[in-house]
Amino acid sequence: MKKAGGTILRYVILFLVIGALGFLFTNGLRLIDEHNSMQKTAKIALEDYLSPDQELPVGEYVSYEARWVLGPFATETETRSTNGISATAGVTSYYYLLLGKSEPQSVIALAVQNEEDNKTLEQMSDWLLGVDGYPSNGKTLKVQGKLREMKDLKLRNLYSEDIQSIFGDSAVQYLVLDTTAGRDGIFLIVAGAAVAVLVIVVIYKKAKKKSAAV
Repeated sequence: MKKAGGTILRYVILFLVIGALGFLFTNGLRLIDEHNSMQKTAKIALEDYLSPDQELPVGEYVSYEARWVLGPFATETETRSTNGISATAGVTSYYYLLLGKSEPQSVIALAVQNEEDNKTLEQMSDWLLGVDGYPSNGKTLKVQGKLREMKDLKLRNLYSEDIQSIFGDSAVQYLVLDTTAGRDGIFLIVAGAAVAVLVIVVIYKKAKKKSAAV
């Protein structure tokens, strides 16, 4: 009975350890998302596609020097669960991004997870709400990411709610500039570190068994 009880206890402890590791790993990835400033450089600038006879490069990794933003109009929280232990994997904020030079020519959504970018964008939004028209002397933020179609129906509804009354005749497009894309480098580093730690643990255990056998 004692042996069986000890085995059950070991499994319970293992179960809790795996859940705790999953919780820490998920929260670690979320913190990386929020504070990671590493991002590949876009070769395509949206500024080059703002003339009426051009279509925006949907599906491409692009950059844009954002000046006029409003929001966030929506936030999306992603959670993951490991052995019943839930953790926040990431929080994405969505802003209205107004494209144009002298005045807005079109509106798309901007998805952001980085904490510093969120702070800057909220300041830019507050500034735009406090001025008349669309002046060109405000703060700017270069954003980079994949330009994709907005397929999520819930997000589309939040995006389009009262949008005409806010932007008037501006060409509203159901597109998202997703700045969470292009940040793969840091995840490769984390994955490499995790593999390295696993290899070290395996080698250590094997060495320990050999020394015990001797």
